[in-house]
Amino acid sequence: MSMPAAITKGQIDGAPWWQHSLVQNGARQALSAGAQAAYRSKNDTGPWIGPKGAKVATAALSAAFVDGVFKK
Repeated sequence: MSMPAAITKGQIDGAPWWQHSLVQNGARQALSAGAQAAYRSKNDTGPWIGPKGAKVATAALSAAFVDGVFKK
């Protein structure tokens, strides 16, 4: 069984995966949401590796997921 021609060798529709619009939009949303969460958490007590970092990572991953799922 072989892969479909559109998704072979790390490419989507003939372009590298990182140049696909869904990947770029998801990354843009993740960066924006992560930056906002980091800015809001800057005065919280505790290290960044822990609850503060988890908030930032959760916000970033959630934004990328929602952008990918609900993109028309």
